[in-house]
Amino acid sequence: MKRLLLPGLLVLVAACGVESGTGEEAVPFTLVIAADPAGQSFTTRAGWQVELEEAHLAVGPLALFTNAAPTASFWQRVRGLVMPVAHAHAGFDEYDGGAVRGELLEPVAIDLLDTGGRRFELTGIAGPVRSASLELQPVEDAALRGAQAWVRGTATRGAEVVRFEGGLVLPADRKSRRVSGIPAQLVLGEGSEVLLEVHPQRWFDDADFGSLPEVEEGGVRGIDPAGQVHAAWRLGARAYGAFTVQ
Repeated sequence: MKRLLLPGLLVLVAACGVESGTGEEAVPFTLVIAADPAGQSFTTRAGWQVELEEAHLAVGPLALFTNAAPTASFWQRVRGLVMPVAHAHAGFDEYDGGAVRGELLEPVAIDLLDTGGRRFELTGIAGPVRSASLELQPVEDAALRGAQAWVRGTATRGAEVVRFEGGLVLPADRKSRRVSGIPAQLVLGEGSEVLLEVHPQRWFDDADFGSLPEVEEGGVRGIDPAGQVHAAWRLGARAYGAFTVQ
């Protein structure tokens, strides 16, 4: 079995039989969506040691394209790793992805602390794939509490210990929920297994957990949608490197 790696989330294709509606070969493959194990316990750039006790994310819709994504310059990529930006690739929202190799029309909920991830037996259209895009749309799942993502955990820096929980709520327009132009270099074939990772540690790189509203000693601080932590999370969840290969 070949293992193909895609830096983004792959797609469900509504294809049956040997050929697709376009006459191209329809092939079965396995998609594994999982979180980076390092995303459960990590240290942010601001020096907070974060331990996640709960982490859920809604991913989708998503699409797989034949055209290559616009290539960010080296320094753009470095900046994306140092300072999260509003989009996975600035300016890529309207790029021409070309033919769609497949798509997942509905979002799915992922438990990012499930080390096994989720496996999907899917059908795709054989051939080269050069880019992917996805959206972070809400999905009906109790663990998400109506948000696009939900976390609970503890952040520690020196003597300061902050227990926190809350949801990521993105604006309703699709552009604000889209991660576009994710590069891919693969040829989808029969029996391929595709491993995709989400990196929760990218979410809170610039979060100041000390800014969360004060509560009684030992209580859990909520992530205010108008606060600094939520703003950092909103950028980090769609920053370069939030969706990458193993």
